Amino acid sequence: MFTGSRSAGALLLAASLLVGAPSASAQEQSPDQFVEVYGDWTVRCSAAEGAADGAAPVCAMQQQLSVRTAEGRQQNILNIFLSLVDDLPEFTAITPLGVDLAQGVALSVGTLERSLSYRTCRPRGCFVRADLDGDTVAAFRAGDEALFMIPFVNGQTVNAAVSLAGFSAAWARLSQL
Repeated sequence: MFTGSRSAGALLLAASLLVGAPSASAQEQSPDQFVEVYGDWTVRCSAAEGAADGAAPVCAMQQQLSVRTAEGRQQNILNIFLSLVDDLPEFTAITPLGVDLAQGVALSVGTLERSLSYRTCRPRGCFVRADLDGDTVAAFRAGDEALFMIPFVNGQTVNAAVSLAGFSAAWARLSQL
């Protein structure tokens, strides 16, 4: 099950990894700044903004989903980040503005179903943040896809299917960092 908050660090982590993150081919690889791809998941480490020299890098695994709008533009609908904060797993999702904050986001992976609450909204989107328990991580590792149901204030619901291909390998790598 997802549990309560430990810190706002995961929100800052997700936002810092999301904003202006270059592609793996464009980014210079170094021991404290790198991008690795595992199936449909990306493990990304970079220096924390404002961190002192020699500080440990900030690492997370990520997947981003977008759809093509009626106008032909790509619209991000879901950015997912999993990280380890003090060796405990945390989950952050960023959705577009205009979501129904009161309803939150519903998650379904196999037989596991969870309701996730929004923490805050910023100009780039609305944030869901939760701690992960072992059952949820196990469901992600065993599943093929996770379905996120995102209700909007206009009455529409977006069903975002997140591929779990490569999840186990990305999680193992993240756990090593």
